[in-house]
Amino acid sequence: MFKSAAIISPVLVLYLITTAFYNTDEGDLTRVGYIARDSDYRKIFKEEFSRPVYYKSLDRAATQDSPISVLIIGDSFSNQGRFGYPNYLAEHDSIHVIYSRLDHYTTNPIQVLYNVIKGDLLDKVTVDYIILQSVERIFVRRSRNLSINNSLNLSDIIRGEASKKTKGSNVHAFPSREIINFPLYNLLYPLKDNAYLSTVYRVELNQPLFSGKRKDELIFLEDDLLYLGSNNDTSSVRMLNDKLNTIARQLATKGTRLIVLPCVDKYDLYYPYIKNKDDYRAPLFFDHWAPLHKDYIWINSKEILRGAIPAKPDIYFYDDTHWSPWGAQLIANELAERILEDQQALDK
Repeated sequence: MFKSAAIISPVLVLYLITTAFYNTDEGDLTRVGYIARDSDYRKIFKEEFSRPVYYKSLDRAATQDSPISVLIIGDSFSNQGRFGYPNYLAEHDSIHVIYSRLDHYTTNPIQVLYNVIKGDLLDKVTVDYIILQSVERIFVRRSRNLSINNSLNLSDIIRGEASKKTKGSNVHAFPSREIINFPLYNLLYPLKDNAYLSTVYRVELNQPLFSGKRKDELIFLEDDLLYLGSNNDTSSVRMLNDKLNTIARQLATKGTRLIVLPCVDKYDLYYPYIKNKDDYRAPLFFDHWAPLHKDYIWINSKEILRGAIPAKPDIYFYDDTHWSPWGAQLIANELAERILEDQQALDK
């Protein structure tokens, strides 16, 4: 009996520590990286988390008309709900934003757009602009091996317009891998940026850029590093741009303008502020893309957000791969400005 208690007691201690400090509900990076939570951090965004929803789903948009109609096709950066850029963009009175999650058809927004072009949606719903959004790290990869023959019709989308629900891991299960990984990773992070085992890196910044307890620490996903090979390759970026130009020309025949929004990786955005950045490769994706000829409207999220960093902390969430409400607002404002400018130019 005493032997059993001696074995169980250390495990129970680990379980209690993990339950107290590990959070599965907020912050994809702290969750995947087994990093101790800052319980007060997200309180600074409380008001943004409870905002009304202004954008419309396709089943509601199909019967509505507006001065400027914008359809958004994207990934998780477009799916931030109340505090996402689609919702801030939809607050502009002259812009009617349509957003429905389409990742139950495919998780590749470029493929979704190809399917939409082949279907009847653009014949049945007035769409002045389509915003194609993708996270930086896999934008190049997403442009490969696309099918141009599949179609996605409005009726199919409306029938399938149900959001996926992602279940968090159950840290309260006993025993679970979290009660081993959480204390182990936190012991190893001081020895190596990725704790030898983690897919999340923790690096020191040369100045405080976040709120909360870890103002001068950056945590980012290992994938931001793994995809640097293709993203830093000029020919790969040029190939992506060529395909986007082709899509833009196809949409123009339907009276729709294409806006491309690449969401800068967290690592890329904060790279100049990494204290020991000589240990890491420089990201060049936006540098290669910027000078290319574009038949579409391009939103340089890296330039927009980096320009705001010195004046405002938490452009991205400390604990997450995604930008915060502050970053989303900046992107929405830029989108609104570019759309209205383009409309004025077209009206002349």
